[in-house]
Amino acid sequence: MKQTNTMEMEPLTRGIVLFGATGDLCKRKLIPALHKLWEKDLLPKGFLITGAARRDIGVDNWKKSLGEYPEEFLHHLDYVSADLDDVESLRKLPDYIDDMTYFLSVPPERYANAITNLKEAGKLDDPERTRVVIEKPFGYDYKSADSLQSVVSRHLREKQVYRIDHYL
Repeated sequence: MKQTNTMEMEPLTRGIVLFGATGDLCKRKLIPALHKLWEKDLLPKGFLITGAARRDIGVDNWKKSLGEYPEEFLHHLDYVSADLDDVESLRKLPDYIDDMTYFLSVPPERYANAITNLKEAGKLDDPERTRVVIEKPFGYDYKSADSLQSVVSRHLREKQVYRIDHYL
């Protein structure tokens, strides 16, 4: 059968890793938004949402901390202790997902090191199947934004980078 419109096309993203998963943004904005997409059947079949943070709180405690969600949705959630400053811990991230998005819901000063270490861990090698979402702010001034852009350009193709401001 030919696909004739984007609604018939298979979605690209199969998994998302939310760094900063124990933070307020993840609990108040990201998980509720992903839940709404799930409710509307707009997430791919077999997708996985992996929370990642330095603290090793375990998947059950993380799910409980998020609030009340249907068990069918919670089935798509996992948690891993991973430190963006530690390449070896990043190697523990799921590697069985065909297409992965890494969402950096962490302080801006951690972005450059995060991108460098994700690349070194081999998580960003396929520009067709990996991407990074960078939260605002993208630097604090021109010099810091230029420095961050230099890191992004060195390790990623432009099509792998999404810069967002969820307050716009």
